[in-house]
Amino acid sequence: MWLTRLPPSASVAYIRFSSDEQAKGDPVERQSEHIEAYASRNGLEIVEIVKDEGYSASKGEHLKHGLGRILERASKGEFKGFALVVERLDRLSRLGIAETNALIGKLLNAGLVIHVTQEGRVIKNQNDLVTVIMNTIGAFADAEYSKKLSERIGSAWAKKKDAAISNGKALTKNVPPWLEFRDNKIVEVTEASGAGRTQKIPVAVIQEMFRLASLGIGCKNICRTLGDQICTRVWVSQTLRSRAVLGEFVCNGEVLPDYFPRVIDQSLFDEVQRQMDLKQKNPGGNYRKSTTADNLFTGLLYDATDDEERALHFCNPIIKGKAYGYLVSKFDKQLGQNRIRYSKIEPAVLAFLTQEDWSAIAGASESDEVISSKAELTTVENEVGRAERQIETTVAAMDEADVATLRIRSARQAKLEAALTILTERRNELAIAVDAAIGKIRPLYEPQVLLNLIKQSEGADMRLRLRTELRKRIARISLVFGNEDYQTSFVQIEYSNGVRHFAALEADGRLQLVRDIDFLAMRAAVKAAVSS
Repeated sequence: MWLTRLPPSASVAYIRFSSDEQAKGDPVERQSEHIEAYASRNGLEIVEIVKDEGYSASKGEHLKHGLGRILERASKGEFKGFALVVERLDRLSRLGIAETNALIGKLLNAGLVIHVTQEGRVIKNQNDLVTVIMNTIGAFADAEYSKKLSERIGSAWAKKKDAAISNGKALTKNVPPWLEFRDNKIVEVTEASGAGRTQKIPVAVIQEMFRLASLGIGCKNICRTLGDQICTRVWVSQTLRSRAVLGEFVCNGEVLPDYFPRVIDQSLFDEVQRQMDLKQKNPGGNYRKSTTADNLFTGLLYDATDDEERALHFCNPIIKGKAYGYLVSKFDKQLGQNRIRYSKIEPAVLAFLTQEDWSAIAGASESDEVISSKAELTTVENEVGRAERQIETTVAAMDEADVATLRIRSARQAKLEAALTILTERRNELAIAVDAAIGKIRPLYEPQVLLNLIKQSEGADMRLRLRTELRKRIARISLVFGNEDYQTSFVQIEYSNGVRHFAALEADGRLQLVRDIDFLAMRAAVKAAVSS
């Protein structure tokens, strides 16, 4: 059987440039001309051109793209006997001596011969002394060039940053779409203009977007409400997470506060983050078809009739032209579905909450998170105090110490100071954790906002605010379904600090607090009553 072989002159041209080089001219055209002229002079036939446009060789980005694909195909024998033609060695790598030589070795072992056009040099193996020296010198020079270029760019950015801090001069003309660059200053957008990437969005629209998000309205419904005033749903989600609305700008990994005009206050931003975190924790229970809070307890309701609790979904079927909201448990073939009219639950729970002793709930217990964080914080604070006292004692004793003792105590002091630094950082972390954990239960100490909203919960906005306040204080509402008249049904309300209250759902629709109850025994009794 005859095998078809490619001509020995077959070659692959590799062209690469970084984004910095692109700004200086047309590197593709220049490299192409060099490679084509070289191939013509040396009898090479270019059968394929591979380009890595805008990828850095000093960071190895190109190894994940065009050059990486060449290596992968070459390892399978696809380019055996081919020439790989490049303008300069730094097109292949600026990663330093070791990694550049390793990359060349991989290409040679795969059967490629490397042609460097600007040097008129052919690399066939790494055993030739001249080749090794040339490769090493080239790799070192290329790596040093990249290092110095990076330093120059970093220095330029540092100067720009200092200027921005000292006199308010803008670092870049690239600003968020609710801001614009005018007369070397960054100002707020008041009227919409442009489209696509150049679209400018008034600050008032951004503020309305955050207001809606703080009420628990999702990105899809925000897009539906604001229409063509904003961009895509993904953009809305990213903007709601962006700290640029607080005025922050990230420059080379460093955060510059108050660089942009602040358009959202911190409390509103924090509430939006909380609402978005809630959606991530409970993705199945957060989809809503409207911007009205038809269900005040979205994501909180569960069917606890059986051993495994199931989410209760809000359904709103139309019967004879009227909407009847139902809570229906997640379908299970063996357990079936339980359902109850929503109008029986909402007024009962709201009335129950107005009668609760909120001071007792708030003071009943702290969450395990708060207790453990506080305990560790106390321990660390004691260790910090002990380390500080030891350092003071060591420093005082060093005044009268001889040279040998001074060395020992200096070494001990250095260790103590290093330990103190670590302990202080840990203390600060724990203090933040305690504040965050206490923040979760702080609304329990402030029930009046919730109670006022319950009294005046008419209108879409008021119901949205009420739903937000409910979710600050309630972690879960579990229903145990009884018989059809609901005389043996129970509701368990779990508050944000873990306190649980049980109530019986009476025939007249009221929730009656039940004290000292065994939940499992109660559930078993309800199931027995239903089955009989």
